[in-house]
Amino acid sequence: MISVFKDLPFYIIRLWSLYVQYFPPTFTDSWRRAHLLPIALSSLAEDTPDRVYACIPKSDDLERDGFRDVTYRQLLNAVDAIAWWLDEEVFGNEKRGQVFTYIGPRDLRYAIFLLASIKTGRVLFLMSPNMPPSTQAVLFSKIQCQVLLYDPSVKGEAYASQDTIPGLRLFECPSQAHWIDGDAPNPYVYEPSWEEAKDTVVAIFHTSGSTSLPKPINYTNATFVCYDSMYRVMVPPFADKRMEGQKYYTMFPLMHTGGITVSLLLPLYRHTVFVCGLPTPECPSTSSVQTILRITRPDSVLLTPHVISTLLAYNKTPHETDLLTIPSSIGFAGSSLPKSIGDLISQHVVLRNGYGSTESGHFSQFPYSRGTWEYLSFHPLLGVELIPFASLHSQQLYELVIRPHSDPVKRSDFQIIYHTQPERLTKDDGGVFHSSDLWTPHPWIHGLWKLVGRTDDLISLSNGRKVFASAVEEAVKKAFYEEMKLKNKTTSGTTSAVHIEVLLGGHGLSAPYLLVEFHSGSTSGTEIPTQTIQDLHRFVLRRIVAKTNAKDGLMSEHTQIEEDRIICLDDEGKGLKFMRTGKHSVQKGKSLAKYEKLVQMMIVEAGKAD
Repeated sequence: MISVFKDLPFYIIRLWSLYVQYFPPTFTDSWRRAHLLPIALSSLAEDTPDRVYACIPKSDDLERDGFRDVTYRQLLNAVDAIAWWLDEEVFGNEKRGQVFTYIGPRDLRYAIFLLASIKTGRVLFLMSPNMPPSTQAVLFSKIQCQVLLYDPSVKGEAYASQDTIPGLRLFECPSQAHWIDGDAPNPYVYEPSWEEAKDTVVAIFHTSGSTSLPKPINYTNATFVCYDSMYRVMVPPFADKRMEGQKYYTMFPLMHTGGITVSLLLPLYRHTVFVCGLPTPECPSTSSVQTILRITRPDSVLLTPHVISTLLAYNKTPHETDLLTIPSSIGFAGSSLPKSIGDLISQHVVLRNGYGSTESGHFSQFPYSRGTWEYLSFHPLLGVELIPFASLHSQQLYELVIRPHSDPVKRSDFQIIYHTQPERLTKDDGGVFHSSDLWTPHPWIHGLWKLVGRTDDLISLSNGRKVFASAVEEAVKKAFYEEMKLKNKTTSGTTSAVHIEVLLGGHGLSAPYLLVEFHSGSTSGTEIPTQTIQDLHRFVLRRIVAKTNAKDGLMSEHTQIEEDRIICLDDEGKGLKFMRTGKHSVQKGKSLAKYEKLVQMMIVEAGKAD
């Protein structure tokens, strides 16, 4: 009986999914207008001015000073104050429609600037602070961005951008406290109709640039509203009431779509409370995340798989971690979560896969059951299809595509990709969007799909054979953790909390090669000694490669990983450090390019041995 009640939400979501197939939700222009972000904020600030919008650190010392609340009235005052500041101090009498960007620590100013830019008729470019000035120059020219606002803590980075980008104007931005705690300004009126506002570009995000230069992605007012209408297909209306007042924390960058979703869209549309971490430009450390979880006790979190794994490994038993006390859900995004970790978490907390992209939006949803947390299902209203892509050994791979609805209203309400890429509808292929994401079906539950990699993960060797890199990488990691678990039962060495990331390469070579990055499970991010890496290297050579090569349906005799084609140390004898995005996910293309010379040296040495 206890198990039935514990799993009741899964059954409710399944029934809701079935219901909306026959009775899909419909929306009026009045509803859509009420969901324009500034209007949604004004309504909340007027109806419930003292409702808590966010909790933010009082100081850099979380243990000593804790957090303070920010209300919707304070948020609206801050938005209006910045709107007037943009008009009077930054742009003056210039015409509307200008593109500008802001860089600074991870605080509420990203959300405030987005709302203010919409109200003033301007466009905010939400740029990663890690983007090199040379890349900024290319994007700024493409989107015609000539103004950069910056926090004093990143003044050096701002001036480095100005040195590289001709004509770039800089403005120092007052602190978060200046806007939140300042006197109430005169109201800044924003009252467009839905028809006037829906197709106006209000924000520009960019892709991660894992394999090439980042691409700018335009978001209109209708794009943000579409996030909410898509959500209503997946979750019943009464869930809104349950979510009201719940605290949500994410470690994702606040200029990223995932960060904006948790810091702005969920509070305005679901009335959740955003838990804001320390105001630093960098990705928060695992120890910082652990402190935030312990002090604020959020109801739901969105974290990277790396941090989730580290939080669990850091504690002697799973029950000692604050992670498994999360009452509502744990979301992960950016990369895959090790199955052993996911299986453990899903028995205690609802585990949600935050799958999505900047172009097509997020498909985050409630899992079918605790045991199927790796799998997603896609409602027909989303227009998603899984089409055969390739057959590799005994495995059929499918690519996720989105086909546009013929009904423009359905297309606008449920398909973000046609807001961000409207030109796609004029193409000869009927506007089909190819995600380049590869999936496999659940072995026996129809309609459930597991993300297994990308179309560019298929490595073509010089012998004409192909290897599916993602599958091999996951198999290597799984074998590693299994071996480590056995090893830790019999020893108490320094390898008890070691994690790995692996990348398989080999395009055009006679055999694939493997790059292995070892990192500590410590929340402080302690580096692993070289000697330990060397010991683990030998451990990998003996056990992991043999297990992976022997796995049925994964590797053929012509695509084996040879023992002399595994690299764990760089040319200085230090552990490999993969390139990462602001979400801490590995940038595969850039990481492989970083160690290209090491690979060439390895091939030369292997040739000598032959």
